[in-house]
Amino acid sequence: ADCATGGFLLGAWREDAFAGGVRGALAALKPVEIVCAPGGAGERVMPALRDATPDASIRTLSAASASSLHPNDVVERLTGADGYFRNGVLPEALATFAASTTRGERAASLGAFGVMTGYLADAMIDRDLIPLGRVEAIPGPDAAGIEAARGGFVALDAAALVGLEVLEGSDGGCVGSLLDALDRCACAMGRRLLRRWVCRPPRSAAAVAARQAAVKEMRSEKDAVAEARRALRAAPDLERAASRLVGQSGGRGRDAANVVLYEDAARARLHGFLRALEGVRGVLRAVRAFDGVRSRLESPALLAIVTEGDDDADALSTNDAAWGACAGASTPELSERLAFFERAFDWDAARESGRIEPKPGADEAVDAADDRVCAADEALREWLVGTRKKLGGSKQDVNLVSANKDTHLCEVSDALAGKVPADWSREGKRKGFEKFDCPELEALRAEREAAGEARELALENVLRALVAKFCDDWPRWRRAAEAAAALDALSSLAEHADEIAGTFPESCTPSVIAPGSGPPSLDAVRLRHPCAPALASGESFVPNDTKLGGGDDAPFLLLTGPNMGGKSTLIRQACLAAIMAHVGADVPAASFTMTAADAIFVRMGAKDNIIAGQSTFMTELAETSAMLRRATSHSLVAMDELGRGTSTSDGAAIASAVSDHLVNLGARTMFSTHYHRLADDRANDARVRLGHMGCDVRGERGAEEVTFLYKLTEGSCPRSHGVNVARLAGLPEDVVRAAAKASKEMEEAMNARAVMRAVRAVRDAMDEFERTEDVSVLVAAQERARRVLAHVKDPVEEAKE
Repeated sequence: ADCATGGFLLGAWREDAFAGGVRGALAALKPVEIVCAPGGAGERVMPALRDATPDASIRTLSAASASSLHPNDVVERLTGADGYFRNGVLPEALATFAASTTRGERAASLGAFGVMTGYLADAMIDRDLIPLGRVEAIPGPDAAGIEAARGGFVALDAAALVGLEVLEGSDGGCVGSLLDALDRCACAMGRRLLRRWVCRPPRSAAAVAARQAAVKEMRSEKDAVAEARRALRAAPDLERAASRLVGQSGGRGRDAANVVLYEDAARARLHGFLRALEGVRGVLRAVRAFDGVRSRLESPALLAIVTEGDDDADALSTNDAAWGACAGASTPELSERLAFFERAFDWDAARESGRIEPKPGADEAVDAADDRVCAADEALREWLVGTRKKLGGSKQDVNLVSANKDTHLCEVSDALAGKVPADWSREGKRKGFEKFDCPELEALRAEREAAGEARELALENVLRALVAKFCDDWPRWRRAAEAAAALDALSSLAEHADEIAGTFPESCTPSVIAPGSGPPSLDAVRLRHPCAPALASGESFVPNDTKLGGGDDAPFLLLTGPNMGGKSTLIRQACLAAIMAHVGADVPAASFTMTAADAIFVRMGAKDNIIAGQSTFMTELAETSAMLRRATSHSLVAMDELGRGTSTSDGAAIASAVSDHLVNLGARTMFSTHYHRLADDRANDARVRLGHMGCDVRGERGAEEVTFLYKLTEGSCPRSHGVNVARLAGLPEDVVRAAAKASKEMEEAMNARAVMRAVRAVRDAMDEFERTEDVSVLVAAQERARRVLAHVKDPVEEAKE
């Protein structure tokens, strides 16, 4: 529940042992408070809650507040006589879950909504939020439908969001993250939408292309975009202002009609109303910024956003690609609705005075009260004119004045005081004048006071009536906020594209291809890391080509190379560019083409999970497990040094088995490892491309100097040069020398054993050949021996002979 905007996100899915779906949802949403059912979250989910959101407050709803969480009872509480949707019609997302026949989905989703309803009821804000009906479905981790233009998203689990630093950088803040690189939004509404786009990029290649077309047109209309961004930046947050105003207008509690508010509370309500109106005005100004260029626009998605009315929105509803670009965002008619409120009262005057003084014709009750006040004033004026004639005085001699709380007393000069009628009563005196009252004046004064009180009462109801009229159009203001958010998010992508075009040596608009036209592929030419422009834009950063699948290229890249050689950077930049391509952003590359992915899985970094009682290795394998179960041939997979947390033999075995699974699956995969045996085993596999990050090594063993080239090079790397990293890290020189000596001895021993195994294998094959004359047995053994000997390192050249 987003209580500031009145929105709800609801999802239900079958969870794995690691609670990967929950972790992914929490990593994207970053909630501040988590509410569990009376029985608690369960042994599987509770560790995920604490691990994914360590700063969130976790509460358990009492049984009394939860009532019955049976789905039928929840629906009854929602649609019954005292329910939140008294017309009996649930919002579309809720209705879908209520009608679900998937085992467990109906009970889980409605039960979760029932828990949230109970918690909001305890906080006494349920009636302010739930009737707004803003319920959206969260796609689960197993959601399918790669062709779906509407609602189909690329799945990003928690490991991908964290490992790729999509939302947060390495220091825990936003700096250095992908979101930070893309965020050039002018308003909070656009910033929230851009975050959702990054966490849930569209799967549909057509939807991506439609969004790219909108961004391209915005880049060509810079003046209009700049004016629109200025309007949005200056305007209040319409989504939150309107939601809060609508939620508080239900006539309950302090908002009831019979409640008299103190001046500060009434002023706060007025300011909230004015913020909502200013928000609408800001959206309208942003839309009108495109008046001079609208005829040149061709993007249906952009036209629907920058054009008032439903004509373009109706055209959008039949165009799945354009609809999917911005989830059908379109601007409704706003001019006439806003003009009514501009005619009704002076906004600036109301802000200054803290009350609304409606203009004539804006409110019938106030107009009637004004007429009564005018009539009373006119009666008093006529009485004063008649009295002057009767006493024979001028304007200087006879006037109506106020004294303390007494109003409309007749003040007469001393020269005429003796001429006043006998039924007049003396009420006071000042130098040269005396004040009088009389029965006729008292009646006129009483009428004037009654007319003034009637006007004050009418004014008190003006704000309530205007707010009610505004809230009656709540769906319209919600659409306007959604359109403004989409316009701002698109402009942010346009600004980002212009920035990287001027910052990086090369940039391009990615090409995302719909699945089915061939095997899934990814082809990046001279790609740079998109989240480090200060580094990646300079000459010191080495761009790299990355090819996975398509044509004669293998979909599986087995990556080796020295420590600190750039393997992780290569993997990260390819995955981040893939996310950016689906978001609709430009990437820093000469060209970037990929088949649309249904999910991006990432396993990199090392951390334990103390709360869940899981070691670093266990956490690593749990994330890998979720990846292997959910990945398809359309997925993009990144595995960085799997198997580091256990013994070399176990780690190598697990890495080998996982790589076998992914190779057989056919998913586009980047798999980095320091287990060089994996490269040996895949040397002749056409489905696997061997690559390594190049380096230049000079000097004697143990004292060699390694120069990192950061260039992806064909073939595998025979050594990881870990001792060199130890020296760079500042380990004592005697420790480094001892490590180098031990490394050399172990390597020589391993090489000797490898040579002996190869010799024995060839000898056994020759014996088999003599018995069976099967040449294939001998050829296979010789090939295995060649692979072993090709990777035997110095200084054992004599052993090869």
